[in-house]
Amino acid sequence: MKYLNLNIFAFALAASLAGFGCGDEHDHGDDHNHENNQAHDPQEEGCEHMGDGPFADATAAADATGTLENVAVEHTRVNIALTDFEAEKGGVVSFEAPEAGDYIFFLSDAVDIAVASSDGTALAAEASEGESTLCPGVIAASHTYELAVGTYTITLGPTSADSVGIVYEVAGHDDHAHEE
Repeated sequence: MKYLNLNIFAFALAASLAGFGCGDEHDHGDDHNHENNQAHDPQEEGCEHMGDGPFADATAAADATGTLENVAVEHTRVNIALTDFEAEKGGVVSFEAPEAGDYIFFLSDAVDIAVASSDGTALAAEASEGESTLCPGVIAASHTYELAVGTYTITLGPTSADSVGIVYEVAGHDDHAHEE
C-alpha cells in the first residue's frame, strides 16, 4: 500500500509538471499554432520564418501584365527567383492581403521594394528599416505598408541578387488569429 501511494504521488507530480514548460507556448511546428492569445512580436516571427522556414518558391515576372505568383503564404519564407529587370535582376509578384492592417515585409536581402494597389496606385511605406538587430544576417530589411483586403503587386529590384526571400507579418495581429 505504501508503494502504491508513492507511485500515485509520483504520477500526480509528473502529470502536474508536464503542464509546465519553458514558458514559451509558441509551437514551432508546421501548423504554427499559438495558444497564449497574446499579440506576437512581428520581428520575432519574421526572424523565425526567414531563418527556419517553412519555405516556398515563386518566380517574379518581368512586368505586372499577365498572371503573377501570389507570395502571401502565411508563416512561410517565400524564395522569389528574380528575372532580368532594368538591366539587372528583379521582377513583380502578387500579394493577396486577406485582412486589412499594417503588413511588414521582411526581406532576406536589401532589395528595393515597391507596393501598388490593383489599379496601379503606388503606396508609400509607413516605415522602412535596415538589417534586423534581433537577427542580423537573417533579415536585411523590412518595410511596413498599410493594406486593405485585396490584391497588390510587389515590385522587387533592380538588384544584382538572383533571388530574395520574403516573409510577411501583420503588425499588432493577435496570435489567436493565426490558429488553423
